[in-house]
Amino acid sequence: MAEALLSAGKVTKVFGGLTAVREVDLTISPGEIRGLIGPNGAGKTTFFNCITGVYKPDGGEVLLEGRRLNGLKPHKITRAGIARTFQQIRLFGEMTALENVEVGLDARHRAGAISAIFNLPAHRRDNKEGSAEGLRLLRFVGIDRYANEPARNLSYGDQRRLEIARALGTKPKLLLLDEPAAGMNPKEKEGLMELIRKIRDSEVTILLIEHDMKVVMGVCERVAVLDHGEKIAEGPPEQLQKDPRVIEAYLGRGAVEDAAGA
Repeated sequence: MAEALLSAGKVTKVFGGLTAVREVDLTISPGEIRGLIGPNGAGKTTFFNCITGVYKPDGGEVLLEGRRLNGLKPHKITRAGIARTFQQIRLFGEMTALENVEVGLDARHRAGAISAIFNLPAHRRDNKEGSAEGLRLLRFVGIDRYANEPARNLSYGDQRRLEIARALGTKPKLLLLDEPAAGMNPKEKEGLMELIRKIRDSEVTILLIEHDMKVVMGVCERVAVLDHGEKIAEGPPEQLQKDPRVIEAYLGRGAVEDAAGA
């Protein structure tokens, strides 16, 4: 079996008297598309925040390729190889699509602040290479025609794609997507599913939070289910469709039947 890319062991996060995440274990192998589902308030985004350094876990540990991430700042975790998107789109609306992607590429630039201040050759080289890579990433996600368009002018679905392109600019080993299909119409969701598979095929592993069960069942090989901060089930999508605990906690029989017929 391949060595785990991400190993989260007994991750716990407490806010005052509320335990938002309780001893959650999750192991992800390279090349997977893994789903993380659960009702609102189940602790999914809090778990993401513990992985990416937004929150420091109160218990347990998070390892990326065996390296302990607990206590690292978010930018250091990004450099280690984890990128993410957010529930609420976080783009620079007045900047162009290309400029937004170049923000992500800054995480991998080699030239330092002094080089940028004095516009030294290393800084100019980074800028040139960054523009070319930014265009490649926009083309990869299918919105390169909007490279010079302010991000605020893009459709909602294309803004989601732009946020993904920016995250890919950090050259992640693991990409965390937090409800990427939210607000998308059915056609956009179909395109998103194709893009997620394409990203995995480019050797980026994916952990996906999503409420749309057709998306989850359509792209994820394995799914973990959280409820009240605890992992209550994990396995292939077709197995979880029949799990009484999952049906009771989240899916509901109608949702299960819809997903099965997708």
